Amino acid sequence: MAPKRTNTSKKRLVKARAPSAHKPPTVIRKVPQFPDHCDEVAYDKHGRPTYTKTGYKLTPRGASACADRLRIWTECHPPFIALPPEYYPKEDSKPKELPTLLWGIPFTHEQAADYAKRHGMGEISKLNLPFLVLTNLIRYTGIKIRCALPLTLKHQYLVVLYENWSLQSGIMSEEREAHAVKVIQRELKSNFEPMWWWDRGRNPIRQDSYCQMDLFPKYVYKGKDF
Repeated sequence: MAPKRTNTSKKRLVKARAPSAHKPPTVIRKVPQFPDHCDEVAYDKHGRPTYTKTGYKLTPRGASACADRLRIWTECHPPFIALPPEYYPKEDSKPKELPTLLWGIPFTHEQAADYAKRHGMGEISKLNLPFLVLTNLIRYTGIKIRCALPLTLKHQYLVVLYENWSLQSGIMSEEREAHAVKVIQRELKSNFEPMWWWDRGRNPIRQDSYCQMDLFPKYVYKGKDF
């Protein structure tokens, strides 16, 4: 059964448009030019591409260029402290028309490993670790949450409570939501409050995009710890 949706809950997650927000920003910068040689593949002596367990092996300058591209993209897409109204789906919105944003708390592999150690989980593979942590968090919070990959350079995972596409189908009561957040913060030893993060898996990197801090200066997170 979907949690009951209330107008009060929506206001906590979607920031109301202030009168001044109708004025367009003075300057809207495009995402800076990505470096050359991104995704440059390494070839063996026979001219065949080389592979790793995760795909093509890149040349050193290709790998460096990819890292710089991700840094540029991340800096231009910080998390939001509240969801801009422009990113709240309407009934006729289509997936390609809006980005996917996730409301949740980020955590690192080190936090997950510390959690496993404190709970006596033993040796766990790096691949399975976040999902075992998530299983425990689901049991402790009593709500349906999931794990995702947020757009951030300092965290590997995100405990997701909502995504912008799900706000119309159901929102928790304020009390239940606050309890879940408190439990997640306690278990992960996190000081982060939930924010709206860019879904790294469903928002492809694009050169023809704009800096979000210019589009929505009142909504973006101003911290540097992401």
